[in-house]
Amino acid sequence: MTHPAPDESLYQAHVESVTNAFDQAMDAAGADTVVVFSGALHIAFLDDHGYPFAVNPHFAYWLPLTHVTDSYVIYRRGQPPILTYCQPDD
Repeated sequence: MTHPAPDESLYQAHVESVTNAFDQAMDAAGADTVVVFSGALHIAFLDDHGYPFAVNPHFAYWLPLTHVTDSYVIYRRGQPPILTYCQPDD
């Protein structure tokens, strides 16, 4: 089964909506930069298994990455958002 190509204009409109919302929040807070952490994997004490990962919803608001740990979205007013994507050595 093939999937249709995503409509990039829809995602661009989403990013514009998110940046507008963050601009308003930054105005209220008196800030000009926001750093949003995706979240970290937590390992259970005395165990080698981690707890199920749940991405920070503020990170997922920016982009649809739900299984990415230790990454950041950095947004400076008037600039495109930057994704700092953690790619650990395997």
